[in-house]
Amino acid sequence: MSDILDPKRQEKDKKKQNSKRKKELSDWRKVLSLPEGRRIVWRLLGISGLYRDPMTGNSQTFYNIGAQKIGRWIQDEIFEANNQMFAQIQSEAISAVKSQEEEQDE
Repeated sequence: MSDILDPKRQEKDKKKQNSKRKKELSDWRKVLSLPEGRRIVWRLLGISGLYRDPMTGNSQTFYNIGAQKIGRWIQDEIFEANNQMFAQIQSEAISAVKSQEEEQDE
């Protein structure tokens, strides 16, 4: 059995973690490279209530704060994978809303 305090094991574990993290960020970049992926991510951020006040005056507040934590995690992942992508996602979402509003006005 290997000792977790062994420097060689620690180095090996660190490399394994770094490799895993690089793969995760690569996965995010792939998702964010697709318009469909960006739309889904924007929906998830909206569902999380990231930009809403979580306070309700009752126990629903705790649920809302938990949902916002997931939204913040998603946002942090986006920024780490590609710090310019969030602006693109936001811009595309705003354009889609404007387009829908124009269609309704016709």
